[in-house]
Amino acid sequence: MRLTTLVNNAGVVPETRMETKDGNEVSMATMAGGTFLLTSLLLPVLRKEKKARVVNVSSAGMYTTKLNVANIQCDQDSTYDGVFAYAHAKRAQVILTEMFQKKCNSSLSSNVTFHSMHPGWSDTPGVRGKSMEWFNSKLEGNLRSGEQGADTILWLAVAEDEQLDKDGGQFWFDRAVVRQHMTWAWTKEKEGEREALWERLCVLFQHVPELSLNSVRK
Repeated sequence: MRLTTLVNNAGVVPETRMETKDGNEVSMATMAGGTFLLTSLLLPVLRKEKKARVVNVSSAGMYTTKLNVANIQCDQDSTYDGVFAYAHAKRAQVILTEMFQKKCNSSLSSNVTFHSMHPGWSDTPGVRGKSMEWFNSKLEGNLRSGEQGADTILWLAVAEDEQLDKDGGQFWFDRAVVRQHMTWAWTKEKEGEREALWERLCVLFQHVPELSLNSVRK
């Protein structure tokens, strides 16, 4: 089996709080947990290639929230907000991109680079759901096509650009590196919060990636 590129692009904006059969909130399990688990399980295959890439499709919605590991399951809110749950999971996804890159570099697995991006506000089934009716109606006629939204995803996946195989952990928009937080934003997390996210996902999904800090130190 060969695998040179993995694109994590699953997403969901639930109207009400739902859980998977394992008891995990659906948004977190789909985007943060799915990215964490699928990427780590496929890393041994990716590492067989001379060069391989992982592309995590996030959202500009992540600019609106800060990582809160204690509320990763969105079970501490008085009222469930599917849009917040989506944005929070997308924020975690961007953080995980950086963490995978850092851990791969520290364990001599730098043949794999990790990139996250946001496609802009695109007209997809996700924004036509009931949870996003207000958004769709507000931007009706001004949304990107699905093809436009996919452009940077495909470019990150297949472009013959040496920098994409050297400088991972970046956040992209329209084929350019962009900031991960707005100016003077309150959304920046501390290193301890990032490690707490990693360890929490290890517990929730009963899987310790080969490149976790504990594995590297052994």
